Amino acid sequence: ITTVKNYFAKVTGDVEPDRQVMLGNHRDAWVYGATNPHSGTIVLLEVAKGLGNMLKYGWKPRRSIVFAFWDAEEAGLIGSVEFVEQYAQSLKNQLVAYVNIDNYQGDALRVLGSASLAQVARDAAAGVKDPSGQNGTALEFWQSKSTTGKDVLPTLVGSGSDYTGFYHHLGVPVLDLSFRLQNGKTY
Repeated sequence: ITTVKNYFAKVTGDVEPDRQVMLGNHRDAWVYGATNPHSGTIVLLEVAKGLGNMLKYGWKPRRSIVFAFWDAEEAGLIGSVEFVEQYAQSLKNQLVAYVNIDNYQGDALRVLGSASLAQVARDAAAGVKDPSGQNGTALEFWQSKSTTGKDVLPTLVGSGSDYTGFYHHLGVPVLDLSFRLQNGKTY
């Protein structure tokens, strides 16, 4: 038996401080963790660093942004699901969306999540250069792999990562963003 420890950081919103967008990643790994989860941890820390630089120059987010680092994901989503269960009512009232940032190891954009966040995902992908070099943007790569053409939608989430509690227990819109190998394999 061991203690599960989650860690959080928060940037308070300027207009709607009680409304939150949460970005999260787990800290534990099955083996060495270089790909899963630490590639996601690097992305999450770089986002925090970028927002920190913007704050220095007077930028403030509309809503609060919470960074979450979950424990015991590999052991059954324990850290995030227990958090969701413990704080369910305040999360239902305050959380606008949860963005899972977990596994980055290739150049093929993979977007899972709620259809209600499709336009947000498309807009963000349009601003990212396609790392494979095959297309102009990550959105164009995503569209090239889609059967629905330009109006690409996130693939619906099932379970298996820290978005599970937010989506399935609370009904909070989620995105699970990653870059994977083009052959679809994880490792």
